[in-house]
Amino acid sequence: PDRTNLHLPFVSAKQHFANAMRSQHMMGGTSGMTRAADRLVETIRAHGLDRIFCVPGESYLSLLDALHDSDIDLVVCRHEGGAGFMAVADARLSGRAGLAAVSRGPGATNASIAVHLANQDAVPLVLLVGQVARFERGRGAFQEVDYQQMFGGMAKGIWEVTEAERLSETFARAVHVAESGTPGPVILAMPEDMLGDTVSDPAVPILPVARASASQDDARKAEDLLAKAERPLLIAGGQLDTAHGRAALKKAAETHGIPVGLTFKYQHIFDNSHPLYAGHLGFKIPPVQVKEMQKADLIIAVGTRLGDTPTQGYRLPKAPIPDQPLIHVYPDADAIGRVFRTDLGIAADPASFLEALATLNSSVPEKRKTWAGTLNTVAKKLAD
Repeated sequence: PDRTNLHLPFVSAKQHFANAMRSQHMMGGTSGMTRAADRLVETIRAHGLDRIFCVPGESYLSLLDALHDSDIDLVVCRHEGGAGFMAVADARLSGRAGLAAVSRGPGATNASIAVHLANQDAVPLVLLVGQVARFERGRGAFQEVDYQQMFGGMAKGIWEVTEAERLSETFARAVHVAESGTPGPVILAMPEDMLGDTVSDPAVPILPVARASASQDDARKAEDLLAKAERPLLIAGGQLDTAHGRAALKKAAETHGIPVGLTFKYQHIFDNSHPLYAGHLGFKIPPVQVKEMQKADLIIAVGTRLGDTPTQGYRLPKAPIPDQPLIHVYPDADAIGRVFRTDLGIAADPASFLEALATLNSSVPEKRKTWAGTLNTVAKKLAD
């Protein structure tokens, strides 16, 4: 049978809600007040975020309405997974949190693949998710999901905003958490009726991200270990994927003659034709390349959490006790020393560490030049 008409009352009710919210917005609502959805758009813009990828849904109609008159670029996608992946790509290119908006239930589950990717690749992502109305929560309403349980194992932070006055503050916190330490995904669930509530006009909060810089003392300690090494290997990761980071990597590698191995998905952060290029630490690389790299007598891991892929199954370095001294530099102290015993752990911006290391000029031993040449020769042969 034709089921088309069965959906008409549901659509009509949602359209009525949207029209009511739009009318309230056009009339200006209560003096000195504005909708929570409009305040959220102001907060997004104040953070310098200018693009949202979405699949429109009835559970965040007020936000879509508020975006209609804004200069934020709303990219409408055909699937929530695609919207999430686009937001992750946008974050990679911009260096800021990517934004995606999806409807409740199936919309959120479709986007979960992008949330998992952002977690694995340390990419800042804010996922805005519609939620059932507040009076429906806990009653098993249509497409109701507890996002704390659903995303608990893969998101850095999960908030459901039930008080409209706290929406702007909570979004600012979400961006801060997504971009701080080890970047990653956060979830912001928004009950559909809350988005239509009016709020007063407090200042839009901006929470700057703290960046720790490496000290000269850190660099000198690293140089002390480096001076004893004939076969050092620098493993460079995604936290160096900025113009600043790439330049610092090149300068430090050249200053000290250190061969550079690149982690999975970040083959582009160091010139693959450079004499110090040692290869790519991705999936299923030839055993001969791993065997050569394992001969290193010092590993300097910079900008990577040293997961299973770049370490070739926790063999480069070997877990939990490496075969050689290990220097590990990463913005988040929680990632240092968790899997591998670390001789020198530095919780700091990776680029600042490499810049400090590059200022400590030292002669490059002949044996180190030979070692770098050997790794480069192996990498070139495999590339051919």
